[in-house]
Amino acid sequence: MVSGEWSSLLGSPMRLGLILGGLLLLVALAAGVAWVERMPLLSWYYLRGLTRADDKDVSLWQQRVVALDATAPRGLINCLRHNDPRACNRAGACLIEICTSRAANDPGHLRLAVELARAFPALSTSGQTTALEVETSLMSTAEGQSLAALSPVVARTLTTASRGAKKEVRASALALAVNLVNRHGEGEVLQACREVAKTCLGDESATTRIGAIRLCMRPEIDLLECVVPLLSDPEPEIRRCALLAVGMSQTAINTDDLLPWLHDPDAGVRNLCEEALRGRGLHDGHLKLARLMTDGRPGTRLGVLELLEHANDLEPGLWLRRLSHDPSPAVRAAAVRAACAQATGLTDRLQQMSQNDPSPTVRQLAQYYLSAPKGLEPDSDAP
Repeated sequence: MVSGEWSSLLGSPMRLGLILGGLLLLVALAAGVAWVERMPLLSWYYLRGLTRADDKDVSLWQQRVVALDATAPRGLINCLRHNDPRACNRAGACLIEICTSRAANDPGHLRLAVELARAFPALSTSGQTTALEVETSLMSTAEGQSLAALSPVVARTLTTASRGAKKEVRASALALAVNLVNRHGEGEVLQACREVAKTCLGDESATTRIGAIRLCMRPEIDLLECVVPLLSDPEPEIRRCALLAVGMSQTAINTDDLLPWLHDPDAGVRNLCEEALRGRGLHDGHLKLARLMTDGRPGTRLGVLELLEHANDLEPGLWLRRLSHDPSPAVRAAAVRAACAQATGLTDRLQQMSQNDPSPTVRQLAQYYLSAPKGLEPDSDAP
């Protein structure tokens, strides 16, 4: 009776075979789905363990995450979205270990760089800093065609990092820019490095400003004119570094504009300024004149006239012309008298002063000497 009921329920042997086959197929599909889902599930579990582990257990979780290999990078990049420095550092360490464990020309390097560049704007500050450190590691190990393919991708990340980033991000961007210039300094890569250098020159961190000055000094970057404003930086160390960068470059700053740093409050800056001026051809007599002429006290600047009167190796016309532009009317008037007394050939400058000098007294004095007979020595009745 029972056997008959089962026979009527299952039908023919063929029908039974189809049912059993279907059941086996469902089991196989379920096993396949479970296997396919196994890696994302493991990835989620390991990443969760990595970010939450105590310091003593971190290395264990890092080993597990790195062993995931292909599925790990995307999850690690997602960890960089959270503003948790500890989690970002751990994720970054895993990404760097994955990179260094691969061959230099592994296509996974380029994929990782593209993913980082795409995700970069949405990353936290800590995440952006970590991403730049990972890209620095990628560039350090890449070679040949892999390096050529990576560089423009990394350059795009660098450009994004140089716009509106926080100081921690700028410092990492600067380190990456230096790496790029060393490894692959061409085209859009150089342009991205220049943008980072210009941004970092205004950074609040003195260390970053110094790093930016050094980057601007590189022949490939060639941004010495952007360094000149840092000669007035409040930090003596920055002023010294800036002087080392631009002191010998007459295209970045001309000699006259360099003279005021002979009076810098910092002795190191003064010495560097003097060395730079000597490198531009000035000797001891020139330097003494330069110090007098750029002194903040008008009475001291008048000492230039006495020095010129007794010096046989100096060209008075050049220095008197400079003195005729002095901000003090008294000094300009003294320059007019000296120019006429020494017949220095400054007629063109006297004509300018007779018409345009801000001081009526200086204008009148210049007019007087221009109208006097040639060779006539100035007298005490001159204005």
